[in-house]
Amino acid sequence: MEKENEIQSANELKEAVEKQIQSHREAHQKQISSLRDELDSKEKLIMELQDSNQEIVLEQERLKVEHEKLKTADQEKSRQLQELTLLQDRREQARQDLKGLEETVARELQTLHSLRRLFVQDLFRRVRKVEFVILSFIFTVKHVL
Repeated sequence: MEKENEIQSANELKEAVEKQIQSHREAHQKQISSLRDELDSKEKLIMELQDSNQEIVLEQERLKVEHEKLKTADQEKSRQLQELTLLQDRREQARQDLKGLEETVARELQTLHSLRRLFVQDLFRRVRKVEFVILSFIFTVKHVL
């Protein structure tokens, strides 16, 4: 009977060990399944992040190209502004030169006008003098005759 008890104890121990192994196996399977799900989730996240990163890289490249275009356009506008500023300065200088020329012409015209007036006055005086001399001569000739 003791042997039967030993066999029964051994069977019970075997069953308990098999249950424990089965329990560990099930827990291990759940853990593996959970880890696989987590791995799948992480791989999916990695793929999404890679896609997102690729989009960001493409957007960055597009922005670099756009920045270069804008920089080139800005440089062109700066060059045009410099040209226009230089042209404006030249126009202003020409305007000042023309104003100076107008003032000079106005002074010269005033001088010519004054000289003409003096010439006319002198001519009038001379004509009166000659007229006086002629009248005096006529008067003298009439008195002598």
